[in-house]
Amino acid sequence: MKNKGFFKLYVILTVLGFLSYTTTVAQINENFQSWTSRGSYGTYTQAGSGGTWNMVQCIVSPTGASSGVGSTGFVQLQSANGILTLPNIVSGGVGTISVDARVSGANGGFSIQKSINNGAWTNVQTYTSSSTTGVNFTATVNDASANLRLRINNTGGSGNRALYVYDVVTTVAVVPCTSPDRIEFATQPTSGQNIQQGVTIPLVVKAVCGAGGATDTGLNTGSVTIALNTGKCGLRNSGTSVTTITANFVNGVATFSNVTIGRSTQSGLTFTTTNTQSLTNATTNSFNITAPGSGTPTNTTIASEDFEGGTTWAYSIGTPSYSGSGGGTDATGVKTISSNNVMAKSYSTNNASDEKNQLIQ
Repeated sequence: MKNKGFFKLYVILTVLGFLSYTTTVAQINENFQSWTSRGSYGTYTQAGSGGTWNMVQCIVSPTGASSGVGSTGFVQLQSANGILTLPNIVSGGVGTISVDARVSGANGGFSIQKSINNGAWTNVQTYTSSSTTGVNFTATVNDASANLRLRINNTGGSGNRALYVYDVVTTVAVVPCTSPDRIEFATQPTSGQNIQQGVTIPLVVKAVCGAGGATDTGLNTGSVTIALNTGKCGLRNSGTSVTTITANFVNGVATFSNVTIGRSTQSGLTFTTTNTQSLTNATTNSFNITAPGSGTPTNTTIASEDFEGGTTWAYSIGTPSYSGSGGGTDATGVKTISSNNVMAKSYSTNNASDEKNQLIQ
């Protein structure tokens, strides 16, 4: 057997929509550890992640040792004619394919190929490598076609080298969206999240289409309105009590920046959308509103003096306020001091300006 080379395959999302809020859907995630062992090169089929895999001139070692990146277990592709074909991807397509690989010697090579509806195989990317340690290879597939298949074709390169595949993962392709069909929440509370009364709840919605949830970045008309579910109350927009809040689409995204709930405690709250673009609406995860945070009351009392020359001082007494009471209205109060009832005072006179400095205790 030739020196073991190791190969890692990933199909990674190519972001052509709104980057921060892209939705990916895992299709295939296979590490070969549960496959039937095959000790000699041959043509085999194997039930695995995503469906049926096909092998031509391959060896399967479910417990084969890893090296560098990747997990235990691999499929070994014979040089020049070994092929590993992934299951048919019925919908969603493929974004990009990233490969971590090492060949068994100098001047190895392999190709990533695709087929649509069982048609002819075409090259996505061909690589040559002399690296006997793991190296990353990334190719863009970006094909959302139905019934898409990918395969790894070990051409062997001029050095006639074997290739070892140990992990395969695919995700849905994301292609540009120009005709959105639904709304999705890009930012929302997590399911069951506890949020304090009065704390801002960031909400972002997007107009999307396709299995990958690509955003229509050209949408700059229309609006989205959010409201609490029936029986819930206390919706605030920038501190003002409201029943609904509306935001306009900008590049396919509507952002709600100043949403709070001013009534606690409540559980099982959700936000639901309506919109002016005839899109299918969305509802957030359920969340809870808890009482405001508690803390030590803060007292503020100010006695001011203009420090001008003279022997008569006029005091302005501030109003103490107490905040952080933990559940209701803040308390306020006033402490009255008569004009001549000074607890203590001291001053010094600057002879040049007759300015006085005061200390109140």
